[in-house]
Amino acid sequence: PLFRSDGDPTPSLGDDTSIMRTIRDKNQQLRFEVVILTYGMGDGIGNDGETLLAKIAAQDYAYYSLPSTSLSTPGISDIVRTDSNIRQQLGSFYTFFEPDSEILDPILSVPYYDAFGLGLILTVPFPFTRRRAESACSPG
Repeated sequence: PLFRSDGDPTPSLGDDTSIMRTIRDKNQQLRFEVVILTYGMGDGIGNDGETLLAKIAAQDYAYYSLPSTSLSTPGISDIVRTDSNIRQQLGSFYTFFEPDSEILDPILSVPYYDAFGLGLILTVPFPFTRRRAESACSPG
């Protein structure tokens, strides 16, 4: 998943440790196949928020004294402070994934009407697959 945040935990979700426990438990149910990419948005993100977002992306459960696993594939975390470089920073989502070498043609969706009344929409995505763990991007 792509996760955007202001870096502060939502009180109803609990503290940082509760959030990490939930991520670990849910990812375990999915056989640790989920890669999380986090993007902090805005100037108001403090060190605690940056740390939490980085730990979520890295799935670093040990930092919060939770049992850890080596089965998780770490994602990337980035902080987008201004709109001037948002395209480049959010573009790291695409550099984390690579085109599937077996399927090179786009996949057409069933046409649907835009919820905001803009008309008929047809989505034409290209398939992407997760890079192998040894070539995963790290925050820069």
